[in-house]
Amino acid sequence: MRPEEAVGLDRRDVDLKCGVVQVRAGKQKKQREVPLHNSTINALGEYGRLRDVSFPDPATPAFFVSPEDDAWHGRSSTGPSRS
Repeated sequence: MRPEEAVGLDRRDVDLKCGVVQVRAGKQKKQREVPLHNSTINALGEYGRLRDVSFPDPATPAFFVSPEDDAWHGRSSTGPSRS
């Protein structure tokens, strides 16, 4: 999964019970399902729990949010976002 795909995920795209994420706008605009490792499922679950405690009434459908409770478009793990 590319960093820009990860920051573009909405909550509906992340299915931790099934252990997959749906990438809806991947390379060449293709959709695909990406399986998750158990450690990733645990980390995303913990992030989601902490996010929901901090932002109980989300202002965005984004899975990853910025400190301002909007979609995370700042820096990815590889540097500034190009979106």
